[in-house]
Amino acid sequence: MIRLKSALAGSLAVTLIALATVVGAAASQARAQETTDQRLTVSIERIWDRAAHSAFTDLLAHDGYLYCTFREGSGHIPGLNGVIRVLRSRDKAHWESVALLDEAHFDLRDPKLSLAPDGRLVVNMGASIYHGSKRLGIESRVALASNDGLFSAPQRLEFSPEMKSSADWLWRLTWHRGEAWGCVQQLDGGNGKRALRLVKSRDGVNYSLVATLNVTDPSETTMRFLADDTLVAMIRRTGGLPAIGRTTTSSRIALSATSGITATPIPAATNP
Repeated sequence: MIRLKSALAGSLAVTLIALATVVGAAASQARAQETTDQRLTVSIERIWDRAAHSAFTDLLAHDGYLYCTFREGSGHIPGLNGVIRVLRSRDKAHWESVALLDEAHFDLRDPKLSLAPDGRLVVNMGASIYHGSKRLGIESRVALASNDGLFSAPQRLEFSPEMKSSADWLWRLTWHRGEAWGCVQQLDGGNGKRALRLVKSRDGVNYSLVATLNVTDPSETTMRFLADDTLVAMIRRTGGLPAIGRTTTSSRIALSATSGITATPIPAATNP
């Protein structure tokens, strides 16, 4: 009987060792197959779920809060009822809604947060116009927060007359030396093709044309200024690889419509 127990114990031990080896090998294989996103993701937590469709988020840390803004609606495109939600949190665990921006007859989308030189929060967004499911045009909107944190109703952005079209979408702002800089993507730049206009503003509402960027099939653009005032633009393209553009002269020098801005495709990315 004792020999039988010993045999059973030995068999069980061998089985457990084999099982541990299989589990360890499977875990090692799973780690080897992890994507970059999986390796870099610490956690994923839901912070809001009160709309049928929530998407296109942006984040900004300011004055001890983390702000999150996004679009709420019934779906992606067409979007007949898009509104913009702004949340904030001190501990990144408990979130409160501080704004719900809407405008009758417009689909508001792709909100972007920035901080004006006077410390006010700024939300830029697109405003699509629909007839049924057909989009007739796109305008740009901005909502500015007051000192008490309350946001204004969305205001229409005004652009230089020489650059206006039926689809003028200022996607994201970058503030530099007291001015708001951005790129307006136009679905029809006057010749049936997309165009990208570099603009700037003192008040975040009225924009003047600085230059037209020579980029094929441009779309959303994010700009940043380097320490030497060089302006760098990361440009999404609808017909190929993204592009990166930069000024060849200091941004403090007024750029003409034929300014030294060049854009070149970014090589295809490789997995790290």
